[in-house]
Amino acid sequence: MPIALKGPAHRAVLARLIVARGRVVPVGHLVDDLWPVAPPEGAVSAVRTFVAALRRALEPGRPPRTPATLLVTEGPGYALRTDPDTVDAWRFERVATTPGPLTEDTLTTALGWWRGPAYADFPEAPWARADRARLAELRLRAVERLAEVRLAAGRPADAVPDLDAHITEHPWREDAWRLLALALYRAGRQGDALAVLRRARAHLVDQLGLDPGPALRRLETDILQQSPSLHTDPATSTTLTPPPADHTTTHQAAAEHTTAHSTPAGNKAHPTTEHTTAHPAADQHTAHPPTEHTSAHRAADQHTAHPTTTEDVTAHRAAGEQITAQSTHAEHTTTHPTHADDTTARPTHAGNTTVEAGSAQPRSIEPLAAEQRPPGHGAGRAAGRGADRAAGRGADGGPRAAGESVWAEVTADYDRLVAAGARARLDSTVGLLRGLAVTGGGGLAAARRHRVAAIAAAEELGDPVLTARVIGAYDVPAIWTRSDDPAQAAAIVAAAERTLAALPIDSVAARARLLATIAVESRGTRDPRPRQCALEAERLARGLDDPGLLAFALNGVFMQSCHRTGLAPERDAIGAELVELAATHGLVTAEVLGHLIRLQARSALGDFSTADTHAEAADRLAARHELPLVAVFTTWYRALRRAAHPDAAQPTTQHEPTRQATHTETAQQATQDEAAQQAAHPQAPRRTAQPDVSQQPPQTAQPGASRQATHPTTLQDVAAAYEQAAKQLDGAGMPGLEDGLLPLALLCLHIGRGEPAPTTHADYGPYEPWTRPLVLLARGDVIRARAALRAAPEPPADLLAEALWCLLGTAAAALGERATVERARQALTPARDEIAGAGSGLLTAGPVAAHLATLEAPPAAASGRQQRKRG
Repeated sequence: MPIALKGPAHRAVLARLIVARGRVVPVGHLVDDLWPVAPPEGAVSAVRTFVAALRRALEPGRPPRTPATLLVTEGPGYALRTDPDTVDAWRFERVATTPGPLTEDTLTTALGWWRGPAYADFPEAPWARADRARLAELRLRAVERLAEVRLAAGRPADAVPDLDAHITEHPWREDAWRLLALALYRAGRQGDALAVLRRARAHLVDQLGLDPGPALRRLETDILQQSPSLHTDPATSTTLTPPPADHTTTHQAAAEHTTAHSTPAGNKAHPTTEHTTAHPAADQHTAHPPTEHTSAHRAADQHTAHPTTTEDVTAHRAAGEQITAQSTHAEHTTTHPTHADDTTARPTHAGNTTVEAGSAQPRSIEPLAAEQRPPGHGAGRAAGRGADRAAGRGADGGPRAAGESVWAEVTADYDRLVAAGARARLDSTVGLLRGLAVTGGGGLAAARRHRVAAIAAAEELGDPVLTARVIGAYDVPAIWTRSDDPAQAAAIVAAAERTLAALPIDSVAARARLLATIAVESRGTRDPRPRQCALEAERLARGLDDPGLLAFALNGVFMQSCHRTGLAPERDAIGAELVELAATHGLVTAEVLGHLIRLQARSALGDFSTADTHAEAADRLAARHELPLVAVFTTWYRALRRAAHPDAAQPTTQHEPTRQATHTETAQQATQDEAAQQAAHPQAPRRTAQPDVSQQPPQTAQPGASRQATHPTTLQDVAAAYEQAAKQLDGAGMPGLEDGLLPLALLCLHIGRGEPAPTTHADYGPYEPWTRPLVLLARGDVIRARAALRAAPEPPADLLAEALWCLLGTAAAALGERATVERARQALTPARDEIAGAGSGLLTAGPVAAHLATLEAPPAAASGRQQRKRG
């Protein structure tokens, strides 16, 4: 039965003793494990108090002043002496390591003891990481052994559902692919079986540059030939027999998608034991087991039955085999030795085929065993290939083939020379993901997916410095302030916060990258924490000689520059610094980001001539460096330009903004939250924006300006431009940008021109709360429009905040909702000199000043103005 424990410290002590597996854990070690940084005064007494409480919980019926029999005192410390079957982790391991075949009931029952990741309460604890990795690997093996048992019993259909889920969460386990394909074939689903094998091949080739192993190739050949052996031979594999008790080979579980790992019930929130007297601890312990006499031997107490296992051995393949197996190193995939921003010569992969080392010809998806490879394959042709490359051509004489050949050779050499257990494989993975993210929609989505797996793998290893590198190295520029996957972003932020807490204090660059990651991934929030992280990351980065890190930190500052409206000048200064920094140091994608930020900011300020210049510069860089996603933003910008009628909004002169030290804002725009932030960071220098004509109010943004001026383009013209731009989002892999954007742009177009909202049905996605009142009002449903307005929340702190506030204000003025009118007026006043929505670089709802004129008018005048617009 579960044991009721008082708190996290009690759970930590019990978990630490469970990890020790009956060995004595000295009190000093328990103190170090509970308080790894600075043990408090009286720490030893506190440990003794925890132990006393645990003894009462473990043996509630023990008479007072009688010796404890389960949690005993021996020598300098304590040990847990209980039957192995009373601790879920121990009994699961006993079942999972039993040699020979197991019954389906036995395996099903053992797997049922899991209910979450092992030692989930202690994700950073070094004493738990080896046991966590080993238990996770044993569980994955048990799932595959269960499938083996069902196949051997002639019930392949029963094995399919669990294997399918298993593969989804752990796509790097080739034997799981083999078992699933075999189960489908035996269930009479030959086509599905082949599809699974080809999916496995595509996954391995496209994501890792790997061929399937011999077992998968043999199975594919047998299925194509409909070999009788597929029905008669047992479904044996290396996973049928578990490792022996002294198993010291590698464990793969740490690098798999660890969010799906389970844990024995006794190890999730509170490792549990049951009081029993029927079964002694057998040969698990000697009468007087050795103690953990030195810190150098502390790993030994984690595996009494595994005396040769150490942290390095148990985690051997966690970093590389599963996430980055045989992938190329980051330095081989970018032209810059440190940053992946410059993707000028980033090698590309040949789609759904792979290129053999030493050959420029793509190989078909059909099986190709080693003995079938062409003569001369491999190192024997290296000299000839080198000569081809020196001449700028591949085996077929073409430059593209040369690149493909180099890619294949580098990945092959990386696989051969970098050990499967090397943690460099995780670092390499992040380098690949950075390049993958800028290749297009499919690459961006794949990079996001694999990034989460890489972070989980790094955390499983329990090395905060490695985890910080894996999290912080993904410095892919971010321009849009709404997340594509909020749940995933939240998980990354949580991992970054955990790693930040465990990171050594002298890891300044890693700390800055983690802080920047928190800022970049926390989008559209009014929580002050991400903005604090952005400012601190920038402060740290300015003290280091690392342009790539500074660019990443500035990206975080940009993402947190929407905490109130009217901050386009600040974002313009951020963009200007990014362009200069990136151009100086060859950070191509950061330079593109700077141009896009300036495009947005100058649009908000009505300076479309300068915005045009930045759009053209971004397009040139994108064409030169194969960055297809840039066209999404520049195409939308050109639709915005048509909607905003720039001919009436050109300033007469333009100057580049200047930017110093940290965050730019004019003194008159400073708010209380910024003053508080400065007080919290008195050492952080402030950047100031220099007044210049380009930042003065554009003609269309003067207070009281009419939104009924002459418009050189019709609604239909602009709507067509927006619809054409929306096509760029198909398959772009940016749902945070795409969802609801086109309907919102068209509605803002109508409102900006004083027209009623479109009444046709449209999916406004995440913008529905702020568009619904106007749509209902246009349909004449005043009662529901009023209810929708009152239910609308405050717009998120993102690049569309001004536009959404204008929509709320317009509806409120029409409905006479003075409280909402006042809220909108206060929110929009700092942005009086901007064009609503244009700061997104995507759409416009007209000059903010014109909306403020309506909101500041007396109720009767405002109502009459709204009626005149509709007339």
